[in-house]
Amino acid sequence: MRHWAKPCTADHFFFRCEQMDVVGPKKSCFRADGLRVPLKKTVAPCKEYALVTFKRQNQQNMTKVAADSEEEIVGLFRRGDASAMDRLYADHAAYLTAVCARYITDDDELKDVLQESMIKIFTRMGTFSYRGRGSLRAWMSRIVVNECLQTIRQRRRHPTTLLDQLPPDLPDEDPDIEGIDQETMTRLMARLPEGYRLVLNLYVVEGHSHKEIGEMLGIKPDSSASQLHRAKNMLAHLINEHQRRKI
Repeated sequence: MRHWAKPCTADHFFFRCEQMDVVGPKKSCFRADGLRVPLKKTVAPCKEYALVTFKRQNQQNMTKVAADSEEEIVGLFRRGDASAMDRLYADHAAYLTAVCARYITDDDELKDVLQESMIKIFTRMGTFSYRGRGSLRAWMSRIVVNECLQTIRQRRRHPTTLLDQLPPDLPDEDPDIEGIDQETMTRLMARLPEGYRLVLNLYVVEGHSHKEIGEMLGIKPDSSASQLHRAKNMLAHLINEHQRRKI
């Protein structure tokens, strides 16, 4: 059984794993002990590559809005400009909806969560400190994610039930990610059981440790790690199933 480690560089593209079977545009990779080593040939992508690619796409989308646009919106709020809310909604609503959809799959519940998130964003804007490109979206995304988790906790009085009655682990398989775009990946992730989807998003996309995830969901760190492994296996299976249907 492979043991996948957390990405270990700023852009989360190179990462450590026990088997060096993933490479990026550069001909090097990190070994399990953290040492960068040259690779003589490009080899097939694996589950982690698909998720790293997905995270990079999310990060790229986060920076599509110009930095001066974010700073301008913050300035509008500080000046009490009546157009501030409309401007923020026009520039960022679609992105925040996508963030919310990673956690909440029911349309009505998603709308409620977004509404509560927007209210908190608008009322807490005075506490936000602009720190450069993408900082506003990152701050708003944290509010949306926290609101999603709060909604899920309220729906389930006992957080540990998030991981109860989950399907059995699937055999390891490497996904065929050719032609898989972000929209397709998001749709496939939405098909994961809620417990799998929560752990996968919190670890891979949000960058939380298993200890932090355990505290958020009321589970043990070992349980978080186990569910992450199962989530990746199931996602790989869903990706390959999607690709076979295209043939």
